[in-house]
Amino acid sequence: MSEKTPDKKPAEMPDKYLDTNLSVIISSPAGSGKTEKLARRFISLIESGTDIQRIVCITFTEKAAAEMKQRILTILERDHPEIFERVRENIPMMRISTMHAFCLKVLKRFSIELGMDPSLEVMDEQVSEELWMESVYESLMSEREGEQPFFDAIRTRGLKGWHTVRRALTEIHQKSPVPELILSDPGSVGNLAPDAAGMLALYSECLAKYKRKKAEQHLLDYNDLELLAYKALSLGPQSHNILYSFD
Repeated sequence: MSEKTPDKKPAEMPDKYLDTNLSVIISSPAGSGKTEKLARRFISLIESGTDIQRIVCITFTEKAAAEMKQRILTILERDHPEIFERVRENIPMMRISTMHAFCLKVLKRFSIELGMDPSLEVMDEQVSEELWMESVYESLMSEREGEQPFFDAIRTRGLKGWHTVRRALTEIHQKSPVPELILSDPGSVGNLAPDAAGMLALYSECLAKYKRKKAEQHLLDYNDLELLAYKALSLGPQSHNILYSFD
């Protein structure tokens, strides 16, 4: 969040968002005070007796996370000095991070329960795209023997054929964060290729190679990260105290 908001709480702000017994959605244009309100709600949770390390604040960017933390500490030190002194030593334990940073912490904490390597890392979009392109290329090259329409398209049309097939496979790959759902629904690729069933079979091979490459390098993409974190948080009672288990 980069919008500029007033340092002090505007008198016209309704206080309902400060009620920690309510679930609240704050929706408003940029510059209207969302960061300020969320910071004050965070402080309301502390005032209600919630330990600072038990509060999770998720943002989209590292910059927004840093801004949110600074806003909370500024308000605490200025308007609630007694609370600020009480929580000062626990400030390093504040759970303010991006969605992906939070998900990675969850996975590392529950890696054993999920049967995962705790040394796993999240690859950026560039590495993910490179691995996917390698998987597509290797799958197409494995079609050189026999009558394979997709490899034939490359053989007869050259680079233009390669781009056409690659683009179709990538569009399929990007249609859902859960590729297995696409594989179970041939109709989902009907508008991407004349031979939808053949394209789906080729996509399945590309996907298998892509997953194998990720596993060999102990890597996750962002879709893996979010889905596996959700799975970890759904494990049962052992996940309920997850915030106490960090660090």
